[in-house]
Amino acid sequence: MAPVTPTLDATSAAVYVSASFVFGAPPVWPIQPEWPSGVGGVVFGLREEGRSLTLELSIAVTVNGVRYARAVEPRLLLSDFLRHELGLTGTHVGCEHGVCGACTVLLDGEAVRSCLMFAVQTDGHDVVTVEGLSDGSGDALHPLQAAFREAHGLQCGFCTPGVLMTLVPFLRDHPDPDEREIREALSGNLCRCTGYQNIVAAVRLACGAAGRA
Repeated sequence: MAPVTPTLDATSAAVYVSASFVFGAPPVWPIQPEWPSGVGGVVFGLREEGRSLTLELSIAVTVNGVRYARAVEPRLLLSDFLRHELGLTGTHVGCEHGVCGACTVLLDGEAVRSCLMFAVQTDGHDVVTVEGLSDGSGDALHPLQAAFREAHGLQCGFCTPGVLMTLVPFLRDHPDPDEREIREALSGNLCRCTGYQNIVAAVRLACGAAGRA
């Protein structure tokens, strides 16, 4: 029976290679794979580091309206890619288990935990971080950012970027939420400072609902 040549998509490669490194060794293939020239827009390559080989994947992703082309390791988390490769440190890393919500960004308009995604999974997609909410000049904040400033909806500020990025799609889909809906939307974001009261007030202010019971 003829041997089967393995082929991988980007996500499968990321999982397989990352798992291999977790156990202390580079990936070992049953037979030498014939890397495809491209899978889903991702081009495979190998980079030599000393005596070992590191797999890299070429990706193209749009972040805050700017297109970036990078060669990254399959195991590189999206949060680390944004912070260390692109210098967008507004995306904070807290628990690294997808629990605290501090690393939340938008992927094609929807809130995702960037610590639970590989950078290669964003190939061909659109990502928005907290830096992309304003116009970049510092003079014109996003209405939600302005409401947080006005209502003192932050204290230490560590959780704030993730809270904002969670609320942007929530308010897009629920433009007139009541307090229960706001608190439910915030249930996946941990804040150890504010007690959430002023965060809720900021959301209601952003919705023009501050005066309603």
